[in-house]
Amino acid sequence: MPRKKKDQDIQMNKSLIPGAMQGGTVEVQITYNFILDLYDKSKDLEGEEREEMLQSINELTKHIGKWLVS
Repeated sequence: MPRKKKDQDIQMNKSLIPGAMQGGTVEVQITYNFILDLYDKSKDLEGEEREEMLQSINELTKHIGKWLVS
């Protein structure tokens, strides 16, 4: 199968995406270093804000190697 030329537009067939899924922007891969950076940032926070951040960090640790999409 020949490759497409760089100047050709590649269009996504929306019928291939299930109804519950939407397009998004890949922000960052969830890695151990990403988790550690977030933990360092949480040290500067206090109270409820810090607890929410730690809960988010805890949830992200379950998804190491996956991508964060917005």
